[in-house]
Amino acid sequence: MEDARHGGGQLSLAWHVAASCSGVFILKLARRECTSPCNERCSTAPPARSRDPSVQQRSAHPPPSALQILPLPHGAACALPAATRATTSLSQHKGQRFPRQRERVEWLSGGAVVADVPDVRIVHLNGSLQFLPFPPYAYTATVHAATYACRASSAAGTILSIPVHVRAVVRQYYEVQVYDEFVISGNTAVIKCHVPSFVRDYVRVTSWVRGNGERIVSDVLTGGRYSVFGTGELHIRHVTKADEFQSYHCETQHVLTDETTISAVAGRLMVNEPRSSVPPRITDSRSSVTASLRHTVELPCAAQGFPIPQYQWHRVTGKVEAPVVQDGRIQQVGGSLLIRQVTASDAGRYVCVVSSSVGSERAHTSLEVWAPLTAHITPQVQTVDVGGRATFNCSPEGFPQDTITWFKDGEALKVTERVRLVGQRMLVVEEVRREDRGMYQCLVSNLEGSAQGSAQLKLGDASPQLVDASGPQVVSPGARVTLSCVVQGSPPPTVTWEVRGLPAATADPRVHVNDKVDGDRVESRLNITGVRVEDGGVWGCVATNRAGRVEHTGRLNVRGPPTIRPMAPVSVVAGRTAHFDCIVAGFPIDSIYWEKNGVVLPVSERQEVLANGTLVVEEVSREADGGHYTCVAAAGDTTARANLQVNVMVPPKIDERMISLGSGFPAKSRARIMCVVERGDLPLSFSWTHDGRPISSTSPISIKYLDEVSSVLLFPSLRQEDGGSYTCTATNAVASDAQTVNLVVKVAPSWKEEPEDVSVVVGADLVLSCAALGSPTPTITWRRAEGASRGSTGPLLHSGTM
Repeated sequence: MEDARHGGGQLSLAWHVAASCSGVFILKLARRECTSPCNERCSTAPPARSRDPSVQQRSAHPPPSALQILPLPHGAACALPAATRATTSLSQHKGQRFPRQRERVEWLSGGAVVADVPDVRIVHLNGSLQFLPFPPYAYTATVHAATYACRASSAAGTILSIPVHVRAVVRQYYEVQVYDEFVISGNTAVIKCHVPSFVRDYVRVTSWVRGNGERIVSDVLTGGRYSVFGTGELHIRHVTKADEFQSYHCETQHVLTDETTISAVAGRLMVNEPRSSVPPRITDSRSSVTASLRHTVELPCAAQGFPIPQYQWHRVTGKVEAPVVQDGRIQQVGGSLLIRQVTASDAGRYVCVVSSSVGSERAHTSLEVWAPLTAHITPQVQTVDVGGRATFNCSPEGFPQDTITWFKDGEALKVTERVRLVGQRMLVVEEVRREDRGMYQCLVSNLEGSAQGSAQLKLGDASPQLVDASGPQVVSPGARVTLSCVVQGSPPPTVTWEVRGLPAATADPRVHVNDKVDGDRVESRLNITGVRVEDGGVWGCVATNRAGRVEHTGRLNVRGPPTIRPMAPVSVVAGRTAHFDCIVAGFPIDSIYWEKNGVVLPVSERQEVLANGTLVVEEVSREADGGHYTCVAAAGDTTARANLQVNVMVPPKIDERMISLGSGFPAKSRARIMCVVERGDLPLSFSWTHDGRPISSTSPISIKYLDEVSSVLLFPSLRQEDGGSYTCTATNAVASDAQTVNLVVKVAPSWKEEPEDVSVVVGADLVLSCAALGSPTPTITWRRAEGASRGSTGPLLHSGTM
């Protein structure tokens, strides 16, 4: 907070960030609109970042759990209305619907619920927190220099928004100054724009103006002479006498008001021609620079001397200092080091070395790379029976990540022997109790801001989750191998094992499976004694219960010559993509490849051999792709070969014209539905369903086969209940095709309920019941007894009742 010591006048709220449960954006000063679109992130940033005039939102996208803090929709309440532009408010999204009986949204500050402060702060019923303009004497630190958070509660639980830092700033007049600077010809001149300390956090230098009115902007990206730094420095490289006596004004922008200011006094550049040697002296550098991920950053280094000094940048890695390798992304422009598309690996310590024949000087710069923080908890919704075990994993992204804090229903998580943290990122709840259900959050923070992720714990069955899996990767023949798979779920999952794509051969006396069940945790072990080369390959464990399944795979390599598991003939569908697996054992294996008719594949763009030996063929055709294939595994001079017969088959296609019906059939008439396959390989099988159910064997409907490509459904005497949808499915060895037709049985209308005479009091409501049967459903109309058609005096109800 800048207090009134720097000047009088009325205080207005200006925000480093103005935030809500619905989104975060930088608000302009009073009388300005917030015109920035609100995105789907909720974030905050401290005053250190207020120098950046751009509107940035950098934090976690709230996960889609049962309870969320939502962003403002685009175009809705993202700008201050004209009638309230002299106020500032923190708004909450009003479109979110919580169960009415427990819906509650409130603001907190210092752990207490925020209330109205007359003429200063208003808590609106719609969830907005509004701050009014105020004179200096009304400033209150607990209101105007405080941290706020939104708390939302529903039947699912309670969650908190990330912290929102509020600070009121004095609007006051300020001037910036530029002084004369001297520079040796040929060197880099450094002209500084001096900003008063009381506004330095909110003012940045945007450009410089030469005496002739020419505007100078940074052109370092194109290798130009000028670098303009937001902190107030102007670098002019390769100064000549032509630059002498030029005057320079700096232009600044207030990031909260958007007001621009030009220095009242211009600085001049004095260029000296040296008459003797001058040792190099660094005139401008930075001890630390912060850059945003994937942005461009310039590390400044300027010096003077004669002879004109040379610049070289080094990077310090551990105790080793080596020259920076320049490429298209990293290059040196004059004394500055320019890094485009900054990556996390660019962070570190750099050294600018300035040297000439009469001396040298060094300056160290630390580059910190910053990326927006996000946080995500998995699983986002977890259902666990009482007595079970729940595990939440917090996956933060961005850097740096200083702290990770956990919350339960809006309160700091109480860690016990039963509710414990594994590191900072994993939360484990043992022996789940009813009071454990609710909303869990992890909050990741650094000096730049914070982000949160949330998840819900429900009580009930829980699908299996993989806790741990282990096993050796390489063994020798004859060894004993134990593969372990630990899972948890409610009810306890059943674990099955696969080796090389087939169920584990438990009938083999060498193979044993042992399961240990402890509550909802299952530890399954596959033991193989006297392992053989052919036992090698991909193995997997599959855990299932009524709530779901989970699987894990790994690879066991057994030292020995290559072997390939024999491959049975396969049939594939023409026109589709086929995968042929070559299951290889032995270790090490140098290569796996396929041949067809003695030619090594691939021979066309439709074919690809994957690293694991799988052959992929796209748009399979009988002529080009049917036949014999050979998989070859090589290890040194030793090879193994296995043949595969591929049969390409055409899938069945039912003739839609044959199965079509007319507008319907009268009841008690004969009818038939034909199903004819116009193409597709034989043999074929047919099946019929009526409204999705197989046709009963006791039904009078009969199924006949005219030939190997035709099936007929016969109706000897149609009944009303025979109407509906009939589906014919034709299947061959590789695929199926189905066609559905709707059969309408025409049944003449008949009365189900006829109107009867009634008596009614004048002015009372009258209901006359009328219902009819028939197919299609009869249309019921009413007429007066005399036969004259009259408009309806009341609405027609179900079945024609009036």
